[in-house]
Amino acid sequence: MEPGGHVSLEWRFQDQNQNVSGVGADETVNNPEKEILTNSFQLDAGYMMNRSFGLLVEVPYLQRNVSAMISGIGLKSIDQPAFGDLRLSGLFTGFSPEMSTGLTFGLKLPTGNINESRLSSGTQIGTGSTDLLLGIYHFSPVSGFPNWVWSMDFQWDHPLFSQNYYVPGDEIVQAFGLRYQDLFLGAVQLIPLFELSGSYRWNDTGSNADSKDSGSMRFLGVPGLEVNWEAWRLASTVGIPFYQNINGHQLVAPALVKVQAAYLF
Repeated sequence: MEPGGHVSLEWRFQDQNQNVSGVGADETVNNPEKEILTNSFQLDAGYMMNRSFGLLVEVPYLQRNVSAMISGIGLKSIDQPAFGDLRLSGLFTGFSPEMSTGLTFGLKLPTGNINESRLSSGTQIGTGSTDLLLGIYHFSPVSGFPNWVWSMDFQWDHPLFSQNYYVPGDEIVQAFGLRYQDLFLGAVQLIPLFELSGSYRWNDTGSNADSKDSGSMRFLGVPGLEVNWEAWRLASTVGIPFYQNINGHQLVAPALVKVQAAYLF
């Protein structure tokens, strides 16, 4: 709502242990990968230089364990601790005095590891591509209910340059949310929230891509809680898929967990 900055640390967890094809479960024998367990830690730093322009840096670090059938070896557990792809974005929020509508624009850089030879290109920590990032968001009080705020967020990720004959598919992510902001315990503000989130990813392409087993459409219900105290923010959400249409045979997670702690200055 005003110029200033923030730093935050985010933890995300997903256990991709369900093999899905189309809209339903499928036999795991059709997929050489049996489980993908990922803990992701991301450091974010952002600063609004004035009421119109800001910058955001996102630095991810992932700990990923993949259980997969390796030709000539059998079932193998492969650990991948490595930094992921760095994101640099600019923000423009000068459409209205309350800064409630914004555009985001930036790049995802190919800084993540892509050198684990035992895994497919789509399972590597990094994609090896330089991507264009574009987005728009808006939030506003619900008419007649000033303690309720609705929001929307739309993001597009488009690969511009790739390497190793692998091009990840374009991805569109959108979310519509509702939050209640008049619940207090002394000086602590509690904000229950709920989002409907969806994503659509096109098939990967290139001779090193598993095109038929990539790409998806997913929709999730995401309940959560944010806790605010002075300049500190703590938020936690759980994403539960309620519809998904998966190309080929892919592993999906039954839930996506996220916890974020932030400090505003």
